[in-house]
Amino acid sequence: MYPILFRCALVAAAAVLLSLAGRAAAQPDPKDKDKEEPAGAGVKTEMKKVLAKAEEEYRIFFKKPVEVPEFWAAIKFEIQVGKFDVAALHLDQMLKRIDKLREKLEEDKKSPQGAYADLLAIEEVEGLSSFLRLAQVRRWSNNPTLQKEAQKNVESLIDRVTHALNEYLSDPVRITKFIKNLEAATPEERSFAFAQLYRSRGRASPYLLKELRRTAGTLAQQRLLDLMVKLDPDIVPPLLEALNARDAKDAADADLRLALLELIRRRGDKHAIPYLWSLSSAAKYPPLVRSRAKETLAYLLETDVERLPPAKVALTQLAEDLYQHRVKFRDPRRVLVWRWQEDYTIKPKPDEFSASDYEEIYGQRYARQALELDPNYRPAQLVLLNLTLERAYEGKLDQFTSGKTLPAIDQLLVTINSELLLQMLERAMSEHHLALILPALKALGDRGEVRAARPPQNGNAGALVRALYYPDRRVQYAAVAALLRLPGEPVPVAGNRVVDILRRFLTTTATPKALVISTPAAKAGEMRKLVKAVGFEPVLVPTAKDALAQLRRSADIDLILLDAAVPENELPYALAQLRNDQDAGLLPLLLITPSKGELRLNSRDLARYRNVSLLPEAFLTDATELKSRLEEAIKFAAVPDSVARADVRQAWLKENVRKSKGQQLSAGERKQFADESLDALWRMASGLTKGYDVRAAIPEVVDLLRNDDTALPAIAILATLPGAEPQQRLAALVLDPARGKLQVTAATALNRHVQKNGLALNANQIRLLRDRYGAPGVSPTLRAQLAVFVGGLRGSAAQTGARLYRFNPDPPAGKQ
Repeated sequence: MYPILFRCALVAAAAVLLSLAGRAAAQPDPKDKDKEEPAGAGVKTEMKKVLAKAEEEYRIFFKKPVEVPEFWAAIKFEIQVGKFDVAALHLDQMLKRIDKLREKLEEDKKSPQGAYADLLAIEEVEGLSSFLRLAQVRRWSNNPTLQKEAQKNVESLIDRVTHALNEYLSDPVRITKFIKNLEAATPEERSFAFAQLYRSRGRASPYLLKELRRTAGTLAQQRLLDLMVKLDPDIVPPLLEALNARDAKDAADADLRLALLELIRRRGDKHAIPYLWSLSSAAKYPPLVRSRAKETLAYLLETDVERLPPAKVALTQLAEDLYQHRVKFRDPRRVLVWRWQEDYTIKPKPDEFSASDYEEIYGQRYARQALELDPNYRPAQLVLLNLTLERAYEGKLDQFTSGKTLPAIDQLLVTINSELLLQMLERAMSEHHLALILPALKALGDRGEVRAARPPQNGNAGALVRALYYPDRRVQYAAVAALLRLPGEPVPVAGNRVVDILRRFLTTTATPKALVISTPAAKAGEMRKLVKAVGFEPVLVPTAKDALAQLRRSADIDLILLDAAVPENELPYALAQLRNDQDAGLLPLLLITPSKGELRLNSRDLARYRNVSLLPEAFLTDATELKSRLEEAIKFAAVPDSVARADVRQAWLKENVRKSKGQQLSAGERKQFADESLDALWRMASGLTKGYDVRAAIPEVVDLLRNDDTALPAIAILATLPGAEPQQRLAALVLDPARGKLQVTAATALNRHVQKNGLALNANQIRLLRDRYGAPGVSPTLRAQLAVFVGGLRGSAAQTGARLYRFNPDPPAGKQ
């Protein structure tokens, strides 16, 4: 009996001690600061004893756990002996116990954070890693339901501990109290306060900064700096934002920045380097601050002050590194940034940015700081313009065809220096950066910049002329649109290319197409079904030569599938031809690799070609997975070279691929390109736009006659073109009784064409038109146009007499 009573007393004492320890750790009372800090270290010691006794109790007597420490001791013991299912049960019951404590606190209108006091006390003794180790247990139970529940409970426990610990260590009352106690009377209080601030790490920085400002110029500030040098390195990043002044008043505060510079130098923290360039050179900062910042920079860079590069150059390079995605991030989806607020304090909690948002914000900041030092510095102007356009249009390439470009950006581009705009376009095309190329082309057209359309000189043509041969459909069309808005006659070398691009867009269909090359005949039917199942219209061709011919016919191919069945020795040549094609060189190309056997081309060979990726044959059996791979390839095909690098690709894909439109044209873009191309060709053919020969587009215009929606403008174009084919196509339309009112329009156009270019119909068509003129049931309007045609034929005197003899005019009204 006595041992049982003893154990009960021991457990009760442990529970009391644990409760006291938890409350001391989680809810410090500022009123008891003189008593709490000296005993603070003792609380941790007592907690160790409590946990040891609780574990001993459970190990020896298997007492049923009731409180959180008892559950924790039971969980650890059961894991040690391999009873993971029992440990999972204790974990579930422990979480329910915590939930009850939380509900009780909420009923009593107290902070629910108190429910986690025991967990925080355990964490202070054993560390957070003791909780994180639970996530390493792979199997808690053989029962799938219990296994899933246990994993969910582990995640919940870790989330609760992490959140409670963060709230506790971020508590401003707690941190402020320990900062004050750094000046306490006893060494024990000062030591304990320092240890607690060390645990808070960067969370204490905003409050340490306030104290630095409050104690400026005093011995207390120097003592605080001495202690801050010894704190965790995480305290530095939040402080750095204070170096960047918000306004002139803030910039004049020399004491705070001198103190921070001393701290940075003593800690040797190189994270501060980007913040020091502007501080070392901008005229808004006091001379002493600029001088000290230069000395700190030289110390961190291990060089002499005289050998430091100009600040504008260093700042521009920082911006360039962010623009080129060269900066590495631990987690690209979660980059922490502390804000320097209007009241000249650091925001207690950091803002979370994605890597791309961080690159935009800080890249633009560094570029603006460089321009603040030298507004004429062209590299800084260029990188700032690039960052601005990239953020405005990245992943939104279809805005240029939908008319939804940003007015503010449009106005900026038509007002900046044209040399900068041309330089930006040249660089963007070399880097395959569509989000920069498209707005630049539009701006050059809006400005009427004729220099961009200069003919080739010494092998170097104007940017607009070169853009006509850039292997991207949006770029080609944007270049055509810009050239057609320029004053004066077109550049001779560009005229035929403009018509060729418009011709290819005429036959663009609403359904995206996939060009499939070299599929074996036995697999052709299966491949067609698979490609249709993933949303593309298949176009199968036997060779790369046939593929190139198909690509030149139309601009509605969105991706290329190259089967590995192509002979191995021909594969490199096929790839080279397809990647160097002026119309399709940047379309995504997926090389289907065999499931058995090896492909002789390795990753190094493929790396020479842009937008080429391997597609294992196994993916052809799963339409869902295949569609995902194809869509990813299409979207990634539109990224700039800086993203296409292997070290950036995966991070970009995770963050941006779902937002990107990629190379694939939307249904709206396809229709718009086709409609506007038809209108542009009509204006050229009718003489409203001079200097272009549209005869190369006759086959595509003829194809448009089949569709009633496009037949009228096609008739108008054919009526202006010389030659036999346009005239014969118009005659065929007149003779087609199924075309209704279009026959009258075609007959009118035919008459004009004959009068302007002479008769070019064959004998059979002439005979049929004559017969049609005399046939019954022909509408009066059509018969009138046929009469004009027949009358235009040079008949003999006898034929004329016969017509007069047979003519029987209608009697006057009322005289029948």
